[in-house]
Amino acid sequence: MLSSLRQRMWAALLLLILVFVNRRDCAQFNIQPGIPHRIVIQSNKTSSIYIQDVPSNIIFAVIQLHTQRNNLSISTEPKFDFGTTKTGTNVGLATMLVQGQTQFLWYVKAIAAYNLTAVAYIQLYTEYDPVPGGCNQVFSLAIDPSIVVTANSHTTNVWFQWSNLASASVESFPDCENITVANTLSYDVYVSFVQQRDFSEDSYLSSIEDMLSPDSIIDNGVNVFSVEDSPTAQSFVTVTSEENQGALYAVVVTRSDTKRQAAYVTAVTYACDIENNGCSSDSSILEIIFATVACCCGLFLLLLGHSFLKCMLFLFGLIYTSLLAYILLSLSNSLDDSLRLPIAMALGLVGGCIWLTYWYFCAFPIISVLVPGMCAGYMIAAVLFFTPFGNFWWWDTSLNYAIAFVCAVLIFTVMLMVYQKVLSIISCGIVGAFIFLMCMAIPLRSSLRLIFLNALYHQTKDGYVTAKVVAPFHLQDIILSALWPVLIIAGVTFQFYRSRNQASFEIPARHLTVQPQVPHRYIQDENDDDERASLLPRYAVEGISIPDSYQTIPSSNNRRSSTD
Repeated sequence: MLSSLRQRMWAALLLLILVFVNRRDCAQFNIQPGIPHRIVIQSNKTSSIYIQDVPSNIIFAVIQLHTQRNNLSISTEPKFDFGTTKTGTNVGLATMLVQGQTQFLWYVKAIAAYNLTAVAYIQLYTEYDPVPGGCNQVFSLAIDPSIVVTANSHTTNVWFQWSNLASASVESFPDCENITVANTLSYDVYVSFVQQRDFSEDSYLSSIEDMLSPDSIIDNGVNVFSVEDSPTAQSFVTVTSEENQGALYAVVVTRSDTKRQAAYVTAVTYACDIENNGCSSDSSILEIIFATVACCCGLFLLLLGHSFLKCMLFLFGLIYTSLLAYILLSLSNSLDDSLRLPIAMALGLVGGCIWLTYWYFCAFPIISVLVPGMCAGYMIAAVLFFTPFGNFWWWDTSLNYAIAFVCAVLIFTVMLMVYQKVLSIISCGIVGAFIFLMCMAIPLRSSLRLIFLNALYHQTKDGYVTAKVVAPFHLQDIILSALWPVLIIAGVTFQFYRSRNQASFEIPARHLTVQPQVPHRYIQDENDDDERASLLPRYAVEGISIPDSYQTIPSSNNRRSSTD
């Protein structure tokens, strides 16, 4: 009893000495557990973060520090030794409470030429909680609750270390190979997003504050992956990402026997170089040109596509051929995207002319509406696989995904192929409305365009097929997504009304039957008697007596003789 009291006294005395010695050189932050705090860390100085009067049932604590652009270091030792230090923009430590100790102390150092604003958060845990990163076998720390995130413009890889069951000390932790540990713990990966096109520090810190504790992570994040420790399982997942879009990744580990949860250190990425101001939401000249052309073409297909059949067939031939050419060109790694796109567009122009020529010479309606129907079916399949249905584990292989996607494309086309006019107008509505909305979705960086890009990346990017599909869904995305079906209904209704008195499908003039010109002398007047009329007068046929006046009329021979 006396030895325990003596240890507590020495620990408190040591803390007071350290605080007194460093008072002139650094700032001290007394953080209340369970509440996010914004602190300013001085440049080129060592600051300290501490909490006192820790409850007796606490076994360990997890501290998190988050800055947007510049790295900082956190350690349990003032010398920042390699085995006790973590450096980065999203750092954290899991610190065990020494027996008899009633306070935690950490040291923080900013690696920048100016002061840094950071969010500090401390969570206390008992012996009934899981220890995030307690089975670390890779990093330098004995317990590492960090999440490693590597991102590019299309995907983000999220990696973390398995957890363990809490105990009084690290030495008394259960063996990580123990089957009880593996069966007791389960892991869930959550994703949340920073406001689109917002690179401000305040927006970043506010988003972090909503993804720190297990409860806030579950409430504000989207669960994209769940896993349990097993010989074949991996604490690794690939998630879809978008360049210049801030995304927060958090992992919550749940202990099934006590129903308690713990959170790893939240990680953030913009899929761009945010530290060197390499992120931008400004639209390029090419994007502006594409958005303008998309607005005109989409509005034309939406309202007048079927009425101007030749233009419609050319545009759909252009879209279909360009898409197919881009997918085939992506099979070669020797071509850059800056070359694939113009080549695909050039081949699309040729494809549009070929499809229009086919209609002119063959004029087979069922085949002519095949390409428009498949373009609309492609969009329907893209929407289907952009939903949670696309994250089904069965689609993690390229073959399964390709077969399912093609079936979704063909189902729509085959079902309506018998009704050529209906298929043509509905296809114009679906594709035209989507293309028209791109004039707003591109400059706004809306997630609506990711519906098409997600399907395209599945067919052109290596490894993308295993990525879990997740995208931000803010107010602008909700508005544009709701506007799409409204435009489809309005456009389809207008085209049906406009073409109500027209033929179901236009036929080229060269296929119309030409009536031969009949000479005028062969044309009989409608008032003339029919050629089948009797040559004799009616009264001769019916046995009526001939009037005397007709009998006195001389014949032509008599008139000739009398003249002579």
